[in-house]
Amino acid sequence: MWEQWLPEDSFPPNSNARDGLRSQCKPCVADERRARIYGIIGQAYRALLDLQNGVCYLCREVSEGRQGLMVDHDHSCCSDSQKTCGFCIRGLLCWSCNAAIGHAKDRAELLERMSMYLRVGADHVAAYLAEKRIAAT
Repeated sequence: MWEQWLPEDSFPPNSNARDGLRSQCKPCVADERRARIYGIIGQAYRALLDLQNGVCYLCREVSEGRQGLMVDHDHSCCSDSQKTCGFCIRGLLCWSCNAAIGHAKDRAELLERMSMYLRVGADHVAAYLAEKRIAAT
């Protein structure tokens, strides 16, 4: 598709192929997967990458993982048979940020409480233990 020669390590393995490699390069395989699962074509994914300067929307770090940045979408928008309609995409996230939102089950109020918890720290615990005259250690 790109009409250019790529090194062998640009192609994922395929045990059924004569040369042991898939005919599509890794970026094309990833584009095909995103199109199938999220309804987002490679050109749109690269436009989002450009919009976010190639970093995770939340932590602003470059994803060094195998999958790169993941497509985050509103899970309440589409039916179970369709992961996303393509219109509910919120942005691109690294694995850690995507997992954090997933573990919170997309509940904004829980994520807000988590944020407050991290800001306040252990003050409430220290105050309670001091009131009870109990040493933490």
